[in-house]
Amino acid sequence: MPVRTYRLYGGSITASTAAAAYLDIKRPGDIVGSEFVITPTGAPTTGDYVRTEVSFASNYQPTTNDAQSLVAIGGMAGTLTTSGGGWTPTRQVGPQTKIPVKLGDRLYLHVWEVGSGTYVIEALIHVNE
Repeated sequence: MPVRTYRLYGGSITASTAAAAYLDIKRPGDIVGSEFVITPTGAPTTGDYVRTEVSFASNYQPTTNDAQSLVAIGGMAGTLTTSGGGWTPTRQVGPQTKIPVKLGDRLYLHVWEVGSGTYVIEALIHVNE
């Protein structure tokens, strides 16, 4: 079975954003993998943090136990020291159990941002068609 990679792109994220990006599944299959690429574009302050989520739900549920619509999550934090702040662009790859998808299912990229950072966030979702 061929694998299609879907890309959700959230650029210049400066605050928590529900549905920063969304897309519709083009063919039925199974989600078999996910990756997040989180690139900071500004200097961090103490406590800067970003958490990303791909979900079937249009509303963001970062504090909901047993959220049934969750597909994948990722995140990163910045540090501030006396010599300055530091960011490391982050790429997170998640092994995935098979999550079935149907033609027309919609996936959403949600972002929860704490602090004053600015980020470019990409989520790659791999679907075995």
